[in-house]
Amino acid sequence: RYTLLLLNMTNNWGQLSRAWVKDFVPPSSPAATLAAAGDDSASSAIRRAIQRALPLLSEDPSSVPFVCRYRSDVIDPLTTKQVHQLSEYVKKYNYLSALRKKVVECLRNSCGDVGAAISRAETSISKTELEDIYAPFKPPSKGSLEDRIQKEHPDLVARVEELWINWGTADADDDLLRRLKPADEAAILLANRIAADVDVMDALMDHCRQHCRV
Repeated sequence: RYTLLLLNMTNNWGQLSRAWVKDFVPPSSPAATLAAAGDDSASSAIRRAIQRALPLLSEDPSSVPFVCRYRSDVIDPLTTKQVHQLSEYVKKYNYLSALRKKVVECLRNSCGDVGAAISRAETSISKTELEDIYAPFKPPSKGSLEDRIQKEHPDLVARVEELWINWGTADADDDLLRRLKPADEAAILLANRIAADVDVMDALMDHCRQHCRV
């Protein structure tokens, strides 16, 4: 089982190095010039260095100074700046692991030729790119919580609006709030109204500053 896990990790590092190497070969660099002439030996050397460095940076992305100083045999021909860049890639890659897993799972359960999309998702370090890939599979939005309450309890919304408009006036129905059902939905609607009223929020904050520990 350990050997299988190690092989999977090695394959993943190889996949990432192939996908990321283009970002480590600037257009004006000697490696890019050689690649344009049909000689990709320099860019291949950078790719292999990325693949060798990934296990170290994946284990501890903050170990860049140690790797640059004591593991030059691993990172050569990468520069210190490129190792820092690779470390940032690793951090972004790890941060997006949950979203990436969801996207890849959706792609694998879908029909059609999705090999290229899976490859993009498995190596992407862009949240926007992953969300774009996931967009066709994303469930339709149910709207805001207030939209749902508006749809399910239109009478309740009208009563809360009435309460809010008449609050503090002589003809206000003192028993109205107690009769609002269901209570949770009423609380949400009232909370939204309170939060949207600048004067009410200022009064609440002033009261808290005077009488509470904030």
